[in-house]
Amino acid sequence: AISDNRRQELLREKLISKLLQSIHAFTYSCCSETAELRRLIRKKLPSFDIEISSFEELRNIYAKFGVDCAVCDGDFILMPEPSASHEAGHQPFEGRIGKLRYLALSIMVAASAVPREVSQLCLQLPLGKDSRAEKNDLFNTESIKNQENEMRAPVVFPLLCGHVLTHVVAAMFSTCGQTRARSDLFEMKSLHRETSHNVKDNEIHLQNLLLKVHSDCHHFIQLGFLARLLQFFLGSMQMECEQVLPPPVLPNRILWESVVYAVVTNLMTDYENGTNKSITSWEVNCCKLVQTALSVHVTIDSIPTVGVDVENVVILLKTTFQKCCNWVKGVAYCYLIDIGLIFQILVPGAMHSYKHMRNMYKLPQPQSLDELMRLMKIEPLDFLLRSPLTRDVLKNWYSLSRTRLSPNKIMRRLDCARIYRGVDWPLVKSSDCIDYFASLDVHGRRENTLAMNPNISTFITEKCVLLLGGSFPRLKSSSEFRRPYVESLPTSYTDLYAKLGSLCPDSEQTALCLICGEVLNAAGKGECTTHAYKCGGGSGIFFLLQECIGLIMHGVKAAYVHSPYVDSHGETPHYRGRPLNLDLDRYNTLNELWSGHLVRQKVIAERGNSRQVIIGNFY
Repeated sequence: AISDNRRQELLREKLISKLLQSIHAFTYSCCSETAELRRLIRKKLPSFDIEISSFEELRNIYAKFGVDCAVCDGDFILMPEPSASHEAGHQPFEGRIGKLRYLALSIMVAASAVPREVSQLCLQLPLGKDSRAEKNDLFNTESIKNQENEMRAPVVFPLLCGHVLTHVVAAMFSTCGQTRARSDLFEMKSLHRETSHNVKDNEIHLQNLLLKVHSDCHHFIQLGFLARLLQFFLGSMQMECEQVLPPPVLPNRILWESVVYAVVTNLMTDYENGTNKSITSWEVNCCKLVQTALSVHVTIDSIPTVGVDVENVVILLKTTFQKCCNWVKGVAYCYLIDIGLIFQILVPGAMHSYKHMRNMYKLPQPQSLDELMRLMKIEPLDFLLRSPLTRDVLKNWYSLSRTRLSPNKIMRRLDCARIYRGVDWPLVKSSDCIDYFASLDVHGRRENTLAMNPNISTFITEKCVLLLGGSFPRLKSSSEFRRPYVESLPTSYTDLYAKLGSLCPDSEQTALCLICGEVLNAAGKGECTTHAYKCGGGSGIFFLLQECIGLIMHGVKAAYVHSPYVDSHGETPHYRGRPLNLDLDRYNTLNELWSGHLVRQKVIAERGNSRQVIIGNFY
C-alpha cells in the first residue's frame, strides 16, 4: 500500500501527463496547418519577385487560414494584429490557424494551476542550493538525478531526447497561463474600487505582465534554439560514430562521447592556430556548444585506446562535423519559423515585435538563418554561450539525457529511450541532411534488417511521389521492421501492384497506409484499425490494392473514398484493362483531409450518404 501523500503525487503526475499530451497535440496541429499553408503558398507563387498583395488567390488562402501574410519565401507566417474593435482584442484570430487559439486558451487555463511544475519538467533547468523547491518534490530535476534507485518511469523525456519544440511550447504555456491567471485576479480586485487612478494602475500592471510574458517566452525560445542545435549535433555524431567505431567497443558510452569531444577540441585548436582556414566562426561556436555540454563528463584522456585508431577516427569525423554545422542551420531555421508562429498564437501582443517584417514584400526575401535570427531578435550563438548560467543549463541537459547504467532490469525497462533525435518533425528543408541520415540508416542499421526480413522493399522507381506523412528515415531498431513497407508511392498503379504483390504475396486484400507506407492485410482482421491508432491517433487513410479504392478511417468507423489512380479519361474503371496513373488533384484532396484534420468529418459525411455499410473494426 502507498501513503496518501504518495497517492496525491501520482495523481498530480497523471494530470500533468495529460496536460503535456494536450500541448503535444496542439504543437502538432500548428505545425500541420502551417505546413499545409506553406504548400498552398508555394503552389500559387513559385516566385516572390513581385508584390504579394496583388494576388487575389493568395489573399483568399490567407483568409482561409486566418493569417495576415507570409514572408521569408513563404516560410514565416505572420498573424493579424489585435484590434480593440474586434472582440476587445482578446480573440483576434480566425480561420484554420487562428482558431487554434481557442485550444490554446483552454490549455492555458489548465497550465495556470501548475506553472512551475510544467516549466521545470520541460526545460529541466538546474536548481541552485538556495532554491525553495522541496528536496522530495516529484518534479525537481535535482531530485530526479537522485532517484536512479527508485523503480519508476520518468514523467517526461529528457529535453535532448525528446521533441524540443513541444518542450518549449509547454514552457510558454506555463508562463502565459500563470500571467493570465494573475491578470484576471487583478481585474477582479480592481472592480471593487473603480476610479480613474485605479484604472490607470490596472493598465500599467497589465502592460507589465504582458512585457514579462514576452520576455519569458523570448528566453524560452532562445533556450530551445540552443537545445535543438545540441540535439542535432549529438544525434548526428552518435550515428556517425556507430559507422566508424568497431562493434566490440560500440556499447561503451564513454567512447563516442570522448571521440566527439576530441573532434570539437581539435577543430577549435586548428582555428586558433590557423592551420585550417576553412573553419568559420559559426563552426567554432558550434564546437563551443558541444564542448560545453560534454565537458562535465568527458575529457580527451578518457578515450580507450584498445581497438580504436583515435587519430584516423578524429580526422574522419572532423569533416562530418563541419558538414553538420551547415545542415544544422536548416534545423534551426525550421525551429524558429514554427516557434515564431506558435508564439504569435499564444501571445497576440507579440505581433508588434514583427511589425517591421510586414513591409518586406519589395525587399529580398531572407532565407538564411542569420537573417531570421536578426528579425526574431535571437542573440548570436557566441553571445549566448558567454553566460555562465547558459553553460550550466547545457551541462544539466546533457547530464539528464545520458543513459542510466542501472544493474536492475526493471529500472532499465521503465526508463525511456535515451536517443538523440537528429531528424524530427517538422522535417528539415535541407535535402542533403535528410539524405545523409537516410544513408546512415540504410547502410548502418537496415543492412542486418534486410538479411532477416526480405519483405522490406528496397526498390523505388524514379516515378514516385511522397507519402502523405512525408519521407523520413526510420530511425528504429531492427526488431521494429517486421512489417513490410514502402518509402514512396509509385505514380503507376501497375508498379504499385507489382511492388505490394512481392511484399505480401499471400494477402487476400492488401492495404497500403498512405501516411507511413506500411503494408497491411485488410481481409477482415482489423489490422487497419489497429494501425490507425498507432500511426494517426485513430485516424488513417489507406489504399485498398485489389479493389483500387481509398479507405478513410476514424476510430472503428470507416468509409470509402475515391481512388487516387485514374485512367486517361480521369475515371477509375471497375474492370482492369486500362493503364491507371496517379491523379495529383485527387491525391492532393487526400492530403488536405490529412493535414487539415478533416478525416473524422469526412468519415461521418461519407457514411451518411453511402448505401454501403462497413462493419466496425472490419478493415
